[in-house]
Amino acid sequence: MAFLKRTLRVGAKGQITLPQEIRQDLEIRRGDFINIYKLDENLYILERMSPIRELSRSIAAEAEAEGYSEEEVRERVDRVKEELLREVYRTYPTTGTR
Repeated sequence: MAFLKRTLRVGAKGQITLPQEIRQDLEIRRGDFINIYKLDENLYILERMSPIRELSRSIAAEAEAEGYSEEEVRERVDRVKEELLREVYRTYPTTGTR
């Protein structure tokens, strides 16, 4: 990975505009959320927040707090997926005419 340095001007309200190259690299779109992590006094990391990743982290933390293992959570998710697929395909038959 190549080192990238950009100098940005801070506006009156403390806002900055991320250069197009950075927005493209991080796949940032208007309305997206960004996580900012502080590493030390003057060093921060930007991360485009993935709603699915955040939801996954939240579910994993809640499951762990309630004493469920990662394997138990995965098994439960697989069972729910299977139930949903059965329900969908029962509603929308895959054979015959519509």
